[in-house]
Amino acid sequence: MAVLVVGFFLVVTVGVFVGNSVAASLRLLTRAARQIAVGDLDVDVAVDRRDEVGQTVAAFGEMTSYLRDVAARIDRLADGDLSQAAEPRSEHDRLGLAFQRMSANLRDIVAQLQESSEMLQDSSRRLEAGATQAGSGVFEVTQAFQTVAQGAQDSSRAASATTASVSQLTDGIAAIAGGAGEQASAKRSRSRS
Repeated sequence: MAVLVVGFFLVVTVGVFVGNSVAASLRLLTRAARQIAVGDLDVDVAVDRRDEVGQTVAAFGEMTSYLRDVAARIDRLADGDLSQAAEPRSEHDRLGLAFQRMSANLRDIVAQLQESSEMLQDSSRRLEAGATQAGSGVFEVTQAFQTVAQGAQDSSRAASATTASVSQLTDGIAAIAGGAGEQASAKRSRSRS
């Protein structure tokens, strides 16, 4: 019976020790999982166990490492690095597959923006050339109008001068006609006398 009591206490002591050890490891995992749940990936859980709890902690560490890797790639993408290739770890890797699609879509959008920018620059150059040509055309039309206006002014002056000359000539002819009429009257009066 004494052996049985000692064996019982030994089993209980080992059970308590193992239970406390498992509970402590699970508390570490729980605390780390809560940190990850709020976005804190600076979590390290290390236990020196080779049992199922140790395997669970190791798998948790691999998951945390993977999440850090994805976060680092997203940070580089947010900084404008579109060159990175996303390789999903499996066909079920939803984060990796989504990151791969997002990277490809962003590269397409940037390529389209570059193409649109080049088209805008080309249109701008064409508009500038058209504006320059239109400006030259307007200048030439203005010059032609000024030339026509100058010609009209010159014609108007010449017409005014011609009108003045014709008026003087008319006055001269009237004076001559008046003088000739007087001479004719005077000659007729002399011939009658």
